[in-house]
Amino acid sequence: MKSTVFLVFLVLSSQRSSQAEFTNHIQFTDITQEAGINFQHQDGRGEQKYFIETIGSGCAFIDYDDDGDLDIYLVNATFVSKDSAEKASKNKLYRNIGGGKFIDVTASAGVGHPGYGTG
Repeated sequence: MKSTVFLVFLVLSSQRSSQAEFTNHIQFTDITQEAGINFQHQDGRGEQKYFIETIGSGCAFIDYDDDGDLDIYLVNATFVSKDSAEKASKNKLYRNIGGGKFIDVTASAGVGHPGYGTG
């Protein structure tokens, strides 16, 4: 029985798929500036190599203003050391205004926390 299953698997795996071939020529274009997104990711890596500095950062696509469009919340990991606090970047919230454009509403939403973030 095992040899029959293996033989069927071998025959089926050698068949060519009728689906399109995959290509390695995928190209991404950076359109963040045109979209109105100005975010500098900061992972917080320092000389001490704290574990939590390596697992931070993240983003969420949410409908922050309940208009039916997905807005973007970007989270920075920042620095753990108090000595590096002045270098900390803040989290940012960008409201989707349509047409592939966003505006920074971090300050008005009160979500520009400069401390450690993950998620």
